[in-house]
Amino acid sequence: MGMKKILNSVATLIVLGGTASAAITYTTVGGFVGNTGEGTKADSHISYDGTPIILDGENVYRNMHWGVAADHNRSGFTSGEPGGGSGTVTLGVPVEFASLTHHNFPITSAGGSLEYVKLKRQITLSDGNTSHDFSRVFAFDLYNWETPNNANPCPSSDPLHPYPIYTFPIKLSNGQESHVFTGGYDYPSPCYDAHDIAKVPGQDFTWVAGDTVYNIEISGFYDEDETLTKTFWAAEGGDTSGHVHLVLTELGPSHVNLGDRVWVDINSNGLQDTGENHTIHAGIDIELYEEGNTSPIQTVHPDSNGNYSFLNVETTNANGGKQYQVKFVLPVSNNVYQFTQQNAGSDDTIDSDVDASGVTEWFDLNDNNDTIDAGLVFGAIGDYVWVDKNQNGIQDDDEVGLDNVTVNLYKDGNTTVYRTTQTGLYGAYGFEPLGNGSYTVEFKLPEGYRFSPQSQGGDDTVDSDADVSDGRTRSITIDLDNTEELQHFDNFDAGMFQELNITKEVNTTIAMNGEFVMYTITVTNNSERNATDVNVTDDLPSDVNYDDSYSASQGTFDGSLWEVGLLEANGGSAELNITVEVDAASSGNVDNNACVVTEQNSIPICDDVNFAVITPAITVEKSTNGQDADTGSGPEVLTGSTVTWDYNITNTGDATLTNINVTDDQEGAICTIESLAAGASQTCTATGTATTGQYENNATVTAMSPTGTQISDSDLSHYYAEAPSIDIEKFTNGQNADTGTGPEVDINSTITWTYVVTNTGDVNLTNINVNDNPEGEIECPQNTLAVDESMTCTHTGQAIEGQYENNATVRGETTTRTAAQVSDMDSSHYYGGVCPCEKVKSDGSPAMNNISAALMMLMTLILGLFFVRREEELKRNER
Repeated sequence: MGMKKILNSVATLIVLGGTASAAITYTTVGGFVGNTGEGTKADSHISYDGTPIILDGENVYRNMHWGVAADHNRSGFTSGEPGGGSGTVTLGVPVEFASLTHHNFPITSAGGSLEYVKLKRQITLSDGNTSHDFSRVFAFDLYNWETPNNANPCPSSDPLHPYPIYTFPIKLSNGQESHVFTGGYDYPSPCYDAHDIAKVPGQDFTWVAGDTVYNIEISGFYDEDETLTKTFWAAEGGDTSGHVHLVLTELGPSHVNLGDRVWVDINSNGLQDTGENHTIHAGIDIELYEEGNTSPIQTVHPDSNGNYSFLNVETTNANGGKQYQVKFVLPVSNNVYQFTQQNAGSDDTIDSDVDASGVTEWFDLNDNNDTIDAGLVFGAIGDYVWVDKNQNGIQDDDEVGLDNVTVNLYKDGNTTVYRTTQTGLYGAYGFEPLGNGSYTVEFKLPEGYRFSPQSQGGDDTVDSDADVSDGRTRSITIDLDNTEELQHFDNFDAGMFQELNITKEVNTTIAMNGEFVMYTITVTNNSERNATDVNVTDDLPSDVNYDDSYSASQGTFDGSLWEVGLLEANGGSAELNITVEVDAASSGNVDNNACVVTEQNSIPICDDVNFAVITPAITVEKSTNGQDADTGSGPEVLTGSTVTWDYNITNTGDATLTNINVTDDQEGAICTIESLAAGASQTCTATGTATTGQYENNATVTAMSPTGTQISDSDLSHYYAEAPSIDIEKFTNGQNADTGTGPEVDINSTITWTYVVTNTGDVNLTNINVNDNPEGEIECPQNTLAVDESMTCTHTGQAIEGQYENNATVRGETTTRTAAQVSDMDSSHYYGGVCPCEKVKSDGSPAMNNISAALMMLMTLILGLFFVRREEELKRNER
């Protein structure tokens, strides 16, 4: 007879980690899934939170057999199912979550079976701002024992029988397999039911509430006596119960910050030592990677102090357990820095956390982390330049450093300077940072110095490493991959001492062809011993002519060699002055070099000097009314019109000109320009009134060159001023009747008007036409007139009664480019019939009419007779 038991479980929720900042509430709803194996089903009664559930055979999930388990989950949860509840979670206080009771009924029929029951719970947690639903599945494995010989009822005297060993997978509601349980049990009695519940680790969940991450963990199964156990037994006809503890643990913040710094590990020991404050930051990318993501989730750059931060990064607890990795990416152009050794020492706060490629190991991130550093190493070369007063090649105690000495660095056999620097106040110099490679240091001699003997004595820290012929050291190899030796080489020195000094100067920086310049060469013995057989070579350049003009404080000069002779120690000096005439084929620098050697040292010491040959030039281009009228008559203008002259001044030379003045021989001063750069132009403008006939004026520009020489240019310009004019004289019946009544004509008689047109100007005229008002257009024999040429036009009409006046107008235009129009007008008169008006002579004086004339004649006759008779009467009286 089969026996079954029912397990009653109570789930308890415990909150750990201190007092919550806000009350956390919960709400639960429940669900149930059960199935049985082979055998009798009707006697299986399960009470779920006090509500009986009957597994009635065919309607339940079957597929559970010996040694096999399937996950038969009912999808979803409904609050209508038993087991729902709500409340407030108090820290450390259990919350009743669920209960399940298993009752072991007596066996009613023979046969073995395995029953599999799952209790499902959904809990909703909330802190007032954030809430989330979590599904929980508790697996209860119910076993009944097949009694010997199919006895019925179960004999209480049956011996113990071991339960078969089996493998039983347990799965979560989301389908993820979380636990596989394998085991076997000795039952205390064949009539007992066996029940097992195992912790399912995969059912642990995290909950992100605001800025906090919580973990919900199933901690085990507890019986009614709160004893953590695994297997329960229920006697036939008896009940058993138990519960599962759930623990809510505060894991920490949901988001944190990550970072620290990039620093230069000067001594290459992999640790941030005191004084290692030097940082680099330009061009460095720092990338944060999340596990499973091939692209960075954040990229930042270090500040000027090397510090960096990734802000608001989701913690490992909050992101589902994913780890992080930081990658430091140096700029592509970097060929200097490499990463120092990783994880040196035992203090993670001061070591370097990256490997040779700049990548950290994967790590959990659940708190702020400011220890992810990257140390960089580099090579360095340097030391000292000193004045070797006794010239022994050893740095003696009384010898001091030499500042402002140029030091060059060459790399990997390249002839181009890789780096350059100058010595400081006390002669020190250094090149850093340097990457892997082979390097050579070159020291450049200041004027008047020579190199000390190389590699003297047996101490490399105080000798001179510069070759006396070229000032270069031996090859220096930097290997940053060699972590055993520091790649800083600080013992490459150069000793120098003063002997002869030569200077060459020229008295100008610019000169023009034909000007004279003077070179001055000075040699000085600065050493503590006399210099003998001192000779200076000076090969004068081809751009100057030397005519044996020199002066020397001692020795002789033959145009290329100055034989100085002896220069005494401690400041003995000599000077040579050479005068030459500039004769350059083109503008540009004229270089000259002078070198001195002595009997004591045949290696020359040289100095050079140069001056620039310039070709200053200026032009003036004068235009009249926009026309460049250098030759010819120039533009044709009208007399009295405005003439505009433009003076375009251009610096056609190669030097800036100053004090530029423009004048015109007819118009006077035009303008002054303060300065004009090479190639620059400026235009000045003047205006005047055209005078009749041919006109010529000449513009002149003067300017001062940088050498003080005045240069100039001039340009002519012309114009021709025309005076066109035309005259018309009109006659009525042959009479010039400009004024007065004109001739008296019979009414309806024919009137003949004569128009005499004359070109009175100095240019030919064309398009000549005559118009009479009111007679209209007058026909003429031609429409052109040469200078002083005349033509006569005629027109007839019928006289009308009364006073008549008409005006004749002639128009024409010049045949030149001015196309000027000229015109003239003349009036004429006549009187139709007898005019009852005072006559006017052709000269404008009054004229008498016929009646007046007759009366005048009669009066004259009477007066004449009167005077005759009186004369006769006087003669008679005398007799």
